[in-house]
Amino acid sequence: MGSLMSFESTHAAIEAEKRLRHLHPQVIPTPTKISAGCGISLRFPRLTVDELKAALKAPGGSADSSYTPHSY
Repeated sequence: MGSLMSFESTHAAIEAEKRLRHLHPQVIPTPTKISAGCGISLRFPRLTVDELKAALKAPGGSADSSYTPHSY
């Protein structure tokens, strides 16, 4: 099971992609079933939501709160 991050803004999505590049995110259109302010999401096929949350708390992760993690 993988995870997905949706964002409130395109700027937040681009910044998160840069910060989390080492996790190899896939930039995808935000699925229609997810309500978000931005049409861009990051998909992490190899990470569970819990693993993604841990990565976000680690040094170099995203301290920005303008994202929402989802399972997919």
